[in-house]
Amino acid sequence: MRCNASITAESATLPPDPGNTRLSISADRDCTWSARSESAWLQLASTSGQGAATIAVNFSANNAAAARSGAIVVNDQRIQLSQEGRGCTITLSGATDPVPASGGRRSLQIATLQECPWTIATSAPSWLQATVTSGSGPATVAYDVQANSGSAREASLTVGTRSFIVSQLAAPAAPPCTFTIDPAARELPAIGGSGTVSVSAGATCAWSVEGGAPWITGITGSGPGNGTVQYTVAPNLSLASRQATLTIAGRVHTVNQLGVVCSVSLNPTAEAYTSAGGNGVVQVTTSQPICPWTASSNAGWVLLGSGGSTGSAPVTYQVLANTSTAPRTAVISIGGQTLTITQSAAAPPCTYDISPASRTVAAAGETATIALTAGAGCSWTATSDVPWLTLATGSASGTGSATVTYVAAANTTTASRAGTISVGGKVHSVTQPAPAPPPPTCTYTLTPASRSFTQAGGTGTIELATGPTCTWTAVSSAGYVMVTTPAGTGPATITYTVNSAGMGTNRTATITVNGQVHTITQGTP
Repeated sequence: MRCNASITAESATLPPDPGNTRLSISADRDCTWSARSESAWLQLASTSGQGAATIAVNFSANNAAAARSGAIVVNDQRIQLSQEGRGCTITLSGATDPVPASGGRRSLQIATLQECPWTIATSAPSWLQATVTSGSGPATVAYDVQANSGSAREASLTVGTRSFIVSQLAAPAAPPCTFTIDPAARELPAIGGSGTVSVSAGATCAWSVEGGAPWITGITGSGPGNGTVQYTVAPNLSLASRQATLTIAGRVHTVNQLGVVCSVSLNPTAEAYTSAGGNGVVQVTTSQPICPWTASSNAGWVLLGSGGSTGSAPVTYQVLANTSTAPRTAVISIGGQTLTITQSAAAPPCTYDISPASRTVAAAGETATIALTAGAGCSWTATSDVPWLTLATGSASGTGSATVTYVAAANTTTASRAGTISVGGKVHSVTQPAPAPPPPTCTYTLTPASRSFTQAGGTGTIELATGPTCTWTAVSSAGYVMVTTPAGTGPATITYTVNSAGMGTNRTATITVNGQVHTITQGTP
C-alpha cells in the first residue's frame, strides 16, 4: 500500500559544477513509494521502493550565470533543490604583440557566459578605438589603432573589471619634411569663386590647413604626402577689397578678393531748355545696389533735388529762367558721368519808339498815322484816352514795327482840345483847335461922299468907317487919281492925289471902296 513518506535533502543548495547528493525518505516499513524529478538537470538513481530509503540524485553542471531550482516528488511530498549560477566572469584574449607604428585593425576576444552583458570603457585615448562598445555573451570585437607618428605608446581596453593592454611601436625615424605649395597667392573677383592649392610633401610628411576667414568656406585637404587644398570664397558685398591667409603645411597662401566694382550710367545724358527753364529728371543706374554716388551741379542756375544716394535712383533738378541775352551750359556730375544742360538766351528787352511824338489835327477832323519802331518779337497795344480819337482796324495791337492809324473826329465845340494815344508805352499827343467863327458882316461908309478940285489938282482924304476886321480895297477909276492907301482892314483914312488938268478942262473920277463910291470932280469953278 502507498503511504505518506517524508523527504529530507542532504543539501538544499547545490554547487554549479556537476555532482550528486542524497535524499532521505522516511516511511513505514510496509509503505511503498515512487519518486520522480521535475527538472531535467536532476536525475534519480532510484525511482521506487518501500520503507525508509536513501536515493542518490545526480545533477548536471549549471553553465548559466543565474541560479536555478528544481523539484523531486516522492508520493505526494515535494522537495525543492536549487543550484548556484556561475555568475558573470569575463576573460579577454587577443594578439599581444605590439601594433606596428602604421596602426591597423585588430580583434579582442571576450569570453563570458551568453547572458552576461559587457561594455568597453570609452576612456581609451583617441588613437585606440573599439568598433563596438557594448554587447552580451562571448564576442570578438575589432579595434582600430591609428598610425603613430611619435614614440612608442600603450593604452588599454577595459571590459568590466578586465583590461587588455594594447602596445604600439614608435614611428620609424623619418627624413625631415619639406613642403611647397603652389600658388602662394590667389586673387578672386567680388563675385567669389573657388581656389585650389597644390601641396608637395614627402610620403610620410603630415600636414594640415589652418587659418582662413568666415568668408572662406569648404576648406578641404590634408597630408601626409602630396595633396590638394580646395576652398570656396563667398561673394564680397562691400566696396573694399579683403584679404585672408591659409597656413598650408606651414606655408602661407594669401587669398585676395576684390571689392564690388561700381559703374554708373545716366539717362538722358543731354537736355535742352528754353530761357524759361523748367524741371527735369535723370535716371541713375548702378551696376550693384551697394554702389554709392554723389550728384553735383557746376552752375547755380541748376538746382539738384538730391546730393547722392546708393544704387539706382532718379535725381530731380530745376533749371532756373535765363534772364541774360546769352545762351548758357551747365553740367550735372553723377558718379563720374555727366548730364549736359543747355539753355537758350532770353529775348533782348523790347524797346519802342514812335514818330511823331505829337500832332495838331484840323478842327474839321482827319486821319493820321504814328510810325512805331519795335523789335521783331516785341508785342504792343495802342490805346486812346479820349473818345474823339479812335484807332483804325488792325491798329489796336501787334508785334514788331508798324504804322498805327487813328481818326480824329471833327471838333464841334468852341474850344480847342487835347488827347493822347499810347503805343508800346510811348505817348503820342494830339491837339485840335476850335473851329473858326463865321466871318462878320462888314458895312462900309465913306465920308465925304464927294470932293471937288481945281484944275491945279491936289490931295484929298476919305474917312472909311467899317468893322475892325473888315478888309477893304480902294480903286481909282482914272489914272490921274492915285490912291496912296489902296487897301487895309478896319476903319481908315484913305488918301489920294489928283493930278493937275489943263485950262478949261472939266473931268470926273471915282474911288470905289468895297462898293462905296467917292466922287472927284475937277474943273473951273
